[in-house]
Amino acid sequence: MSIEVQSLANRHRWLGRRIGDFAIYLAIALVVGFGIVWFAFNAHDTKDESIARWGGLVLNTAILYGYVAKQSRPFWHAWGFWLAIILVLAIHLLTFAIVFQHIAHWSVLWFLVMYPVEIPLLSIVCDWTVHITGGRPKY
Repeated sequence: MSIEVQSLANRHRWLGRRIGDFAIYLAIALVVGFGIVWFAFNAHDTKDESIARWGGLVLNTAILYGYVAKQSRPFWHAWGFWLAIILVLAIHLLTFAIVFQHIAHWSVLWFLVMYPVEIPLLSIVCDWTVHITGGRPKY
């Protein structure tokens, strides 16, 4: 009888986590949706391709750094890993901000150049920083 109660309690916890996850996803979708609607009504002249520039930067940066963070899960406990991620992200964003100020036409496809450049760079910098700070991977 106690096994059934425990199983029911575990199922109830699992359902609670799923509902919480769904609520978070829904909140993110609403924020993004309202942001798009707000931008559509308030940005009348976007001849400078700001959506392609900044939207592409946000999307591609999230994909790139999300991939690196997922692949580097054994290093999440090491503060050197997060330090390296934050420093390279700051350089990444500063570089693109400067490039966007000096380039008149920007194609979203040009973001694809950053993947073969930044993924090896991030791997090398994160590994080196974790090694220097004495971190060890936890598998």
